Amino acid sequence: LTTVLARTQTRGRGRLGRTWSTLPGRSLTASTVVRLPSTPALRDALPWVLIAQALATRAAVAARLQDLGHRVDVKWPNDVLVDSSRKIAGILAEVVRLDEEEIVVVIGCGVNVSMRAEERPTPAATALSLEGHRPSTRSPARVIDALLASQLQGLDARLDALVRADGDARRAGLLGEFTHHCATLGSPV
Repeated sequence: LTTVLARTQTRGRGRLGRTWSTLPGRSLTASTVVRLPSTPALRDALPWVLIAQALATRAAVAARLQDLGHRVDVKWPNDVLVDSSRKIAGILAEVVRLDEEEIVVVIGCGVNVSMRAEERPTPAATALSLEGHRPSTRSPARVIDALLASQLQGLDARLDALVRADGDARRAGLLGEFTHHCATLGSPV
């Protein structure tokens, strides 16, 4: 889980050629290298790597908003939403090596931590600060670091479960967690 953290991002890649820009020091923007053993079952389960990151991000954000009455869910395939409508995080994964020896995936993740309403890139965007998360003694950088640590621990646990289950998302617990926390399940997207 080698991870590169950027304190600002001006030309981040999003889905469908979109860009993701952040204000300096006010968002979690990181890329993580995931290395997995290359088995036929894990190669077939590659979409679950992105979902594992989405679930880990969802859990890290939810832990900060749980006492504020917000629901935090995943929007398939790569977003994290607050109250099923406001995007707080986006995730993008790219396979960089897939052969008989190893699977290597780079996962980029961005989480809005601190912004004012007038700084929203779109009306549906939100941040921890806009949802009422107000740590009394922590700067945005400390929140970002704590959020990243929580997210990486969650990703590590979910990927470990997926590897131990040889790609079986049901046995790894990912299918059940995703089903429980997917805001768009059963809806057209």
